[in-house]
Amino acid sequence: MNRTYTPSRIWRWIDTGAVPGADAMAIDEALLRSFTAGNQLPLFRLYGWKDPTISIGRFQRWDEDIDLAACRRAGVPLIRRITGGGAIYHDCEVTYSLVCSRYEFGKMTVKESYRRICSFLIAVYRGLGLEADFAVDAAAADPTLGQKTVHCFAGREAYDVLVRQHDGSLQKLGGNAQRRLGDIVFQHGSIPLELRLQQQERLFTAHALPDPQRVTDLAGAVSPVLEAGVGLGRRIQQEFAAALGIEWENQPLTEAETADAAWLAEHKYRQDSWNRDAQDPLRRQ
Repeated sequence: MNRTYTPSRIWRWIDTGAVPGADAMAIDEALLRSFTAGNQLPLFRLYGWKDPTISIGRFQRWDEDIDLAACRRAGVPLIRRITGGGAIYHDCEVTYSLVCSRYEFGKMTVKESYRRICSFLIAVYRGLGLEADFAVDAAAADPTLGQKTVHCFAGREAYDVLVRQHDGSLQKLGGNAQRRLGDIVFQHGSIPLELRLQQQERLFTAHALPDPQRVTDLAGAVSPVLEAGVGLGRRIQQEFAAALGIEWENQPLTEAETADAAWLAEHKYRQDSWNRDAQDPLRRQ
């Protein structure tokens, strides 16, 4: 542990609103690069998706389970993330990302810090009246726990969030992915207001899609969906601050971050070489 590091009491809050898929991922990476270059405040970003988009994991194969031609006909871009995990159909959802030093979590292991970060989601969902728990606590005996899946929401990892329904069944709500670069933690996650599985049926093979009985969204768990959507950002802001014991400082993207995100969107996240073939242009610089 870095004995000279004092966890920050102030985090940077950024709300970029809904943006196109390539820009969404480009801004995430630009903020990661900005923090790596010396931006001192840890940061939390809230955003949405201007148009339906499929994101895939950093090393994920897509050609056997995603119909790229169907995606193009539907105007749904395929964007590769810098994090691992399975594919996600982003449309009607709230998404977050964060960047910080691993020393924000003291001597916690990677799994312990991941649990602490994701605890704000449990608090948000419980605040909406849902019976939410981590999969490791609610479904430790589930034989599918930890199995890799094409679609992020089809799988269950230890610290995925499950919601118990009135009939006792457990359904996964959203998904999260973390990446570590040395001492830096980057994480982002999806909070679906509506999964819209019917639209996804045209884009994924049948076996890749999640079982509708094992997943949910805020429209299905909280009625009506607008009740879940209105004020959700504020709930996230409050519960994350409470989980980590921090305060917020509103700081929009800087000019340098905006310029870097524009470059990344054009030269990486809108290029087949990255999205299809996982060839990172930054590796050649």
